[in-house]
Amino acid sequence: MACIKVDLDSKKDYLLEKFAKRLQMLCTVYNFESLHINESRHGYHIRLECAEKLKDYEILSMQLFLLSDYRREFFNLRRIKAGSRLWNVLFRNTEM
Repeated sequence: MACIKVDLDSKKDYLLEKFAKRLQMLCTVYNFESLHINESRHGYHIRLECAEKLKDYEILSMQLFLLSDYRREFFNLRRIKAGSRLWNVLFRNTEM
């Protein structure tokens, strides 16, 4: 199982609508088991559980495709390239 973590840095409705449309597209290719949305200070933290085992680059690509904060994903890319196994950091343990 893989966890896709998305950081939307806006509370504007159009951004959630774009996220939903893109998620619909991904659902034609991948099987997701759950979706959790928590409000953050600046927007939303979204967590998707995918039934399939995914490679790091697939998770990172999905997060970018789903409009996650590009700065966060850039740092995740650097962590992946450096060989870090714990690269996909977003939520505190108290969230979700």
